[in-house]
Amino acid sequence: MMRRGPGAVQWIIERALLRGQRPRTFEQLLAHRSGIGDYLDEDAVEDPDAYLMPVPVHELVTTDDYIPILDGHPAKFAPGERFAYCNSGYVILALITERVSGRSFHDLVDERVCKPAGMTDTAFPRSDSLPGRAALGYLDDHGLTTNMFHLPVRGSGGIYTTAADIHAFWEALMAGRIVSPATVTDMTHPRSDATDGLRYGLGLWLRPDNAVSIHGFDTGVGFVSVHDPSRHLTLGVLSNKTRGAWPCSQRILQIVTGS
Repeated sequence: MMRRGPGAVQWIIERALLRGQRPRTFEQLLAHRSGIGDYLDEDAVEDPDAYLMPVPVHELVTTDDYIPILDGHPAKFAPGERFAYCNSGYVILALITERVSGRSFHDLVDERVCKPAGMTDTAFPRSDSLPGRAALGYLDDHGLTTNMFHLPVRGSGGIYTTAADIHAFWEALMAGRIVSPATVTDMTHPRSDATDGLRYGLGLWLRPDNAVSIHGFDTGVGFVSVHDPSRHLTLGVLSNKTRGAWPCSQRILQIVTGS
């Protein structure tokens, strides 16, 4: 089932995307509107601190390592019907970019995002060999149990960064140093009404006050960053607890914006 080379793209499209239905588009994948089944369906997760990965996490080192777990999940809805956050969709996008470019996903992020933005403290280290400055993720407030056995050892996500580098990312993105200004405009055009009054574009959450956001959490890690060009405001909260970043970030926004 693990196919390498150009044929893997066709396999991904036929098995993970089509499944006997009409094709999905790249835009639907980016906007979480593809409807494909998810290897980690967040709507079905009751405890984010549980062991959620379907295979041992040490087996997930490269993007290709995800191919076996992409198959076998029934579609949630017809493509384009609605919004549903989908981890599988972004893994598929990473696999396709690797095949098209001939480069690894990690190298592409470094070359196309981190270097143009000057993000010198952002990388994809293995979770079992972290550098000394990297924070460990913890499962609760009082114990010392880390998330090492809960998340992929490297895989398609798992990037480590700093608040300063996230600030640099927003500056570079909005200045057109990562993608063109026209592409930024397209990314911030709403495709869906999502949750909690938010809308979603292409890879970005869109707030009611027209600020843009990236946020998420996983076992032992939480992240929220909001960029509001009209207020010249950039907020970044990084936490090494599952639910640590969201309440803190929302309280800061209330204080700063008065809303």
